[in-house]
Amino acid sequence: VLIVNPVDPQATEGVLSQTRQRNIPIVALDTKIGGPYFTTVHDDMEYAGSQGAIQLKKLVGTGEVAEMDGPPFAEILNWEKAAFETEAKQIGLHVVDVKVNQQITPQGATQIADGWKSKYGSALKGVWTFNDTSAEGVVSTLGGGFHPQIVSINGQPEALPLVKAGKINTTFGVPYDKTGQALAYAALRALCKQSAPSTIYVPTVRLDQATVGSWEPVAQRVGNPFKVSFQTVSGK
Repeated sequence: VLIVNPVDPQATEGVLSQTRQRNIPIVALDTKIGGPYFTTVHDDMEYAGSQGAIQLKKLVGTGEVAEMDGPPFAEILNWEKAAFETEAKQIGLHVVDVKVNQQITPQGATQIADGWKSKYGSALKGVWTFNDTSAEGVVSTLGGGFHPQIVSINGQPEALPLVKAGKINTTFGVPYDKTGQALAYAALRALCKQSAPSTIYVPTVRLDQATVGSWEPVAQRVGNPFKVSFQTVSGK
């Protein structure tokens, strides 16, 4: 069995085709492109994106919001973007600018946020970032009347103190230990020639000041005992 994480699924298409020709089952992570796969394990970034838009709407009302996305080569980042923008449009979230943090670094995010600070100042009430690395960069620009509410994704260890301090309002943690366990479970089912769900969704977890204290970094969670069970939630 082959476990694959095709961040750029176009780049892996050839080798996966060769793998199928050898009748090797493929367990894929976070892709909707290609296939067939034995199982796809899917971190539910769409939930985080849509809920992020809803949270910002609650925080800013009719206020102006800026959106910081990741580079489009990564399929999973496109899911986040689409889910956020679809929900934002539906609920009337006032998004005034969209930028891409091509570097995927705090420094790249800082440069973008400085531009927003200069252009919008205190009128910018909220910022959506596609990962906590970018949220950190936005936090570094706060001050001088520029204090937008920041909502993000990932639950990275370096972002947790910023959530506790209220500098990042909300992030959506991805329980990557559960992602890994789901991949291992699916691989074992494939090896034993048993069935598994065609898509296994791993839910993201909302983290704010009230809940962030109970969130363990993934390095601490990987050794925790676990059981495998499945539920159907909202059709997933």
